[in-house]
Amino acid sequence: MRSFYENLQIDNKCVLVPDEDMKMEYIAIVSQDAGRDESGYMHPIILRDKVCKWTLEYAELNAEEYRYMESLFDGKQTFWVDYLDIDGRTKRMLAYRTEHILTLHNAKAGVYKNYRFSILQC
Repeated sequence: MRSFYENLQIDNKCVLVPDEDMKMEYIAIVSQDAGRDESGYMHPIILRDKVCKWTLEYAELNAEEYRYMESLFDGKQTFWVDYLDIDGRTKRMLAYRTEHILTLHNAKAGVYKNYRFSILQC
């Protein structure tokens, strides 16, 4: 089993170290009522700004690793995420998983590929 990454935890459990760099970004949540006028000028209606979003990617996981990662989210709509911010301080946020992508490469051998998910601050 791959090692744990202690600087990103979901409900006090470490995620597994991803293959790629973890992507942390701050995004704006825009209303569906936003849009362009006749001259083409965009009129965004920003509901929330600087919302934290993490994306983690794993090229390949074995069955045990995949089950562990999924156990972090089982039966939860929201969960607590503790992470180390850019200043080196630990921060906590309430979050939810926005996507979950997976390719079952070999069911018999228990090989999972292209596992990716994003967590978004509530």
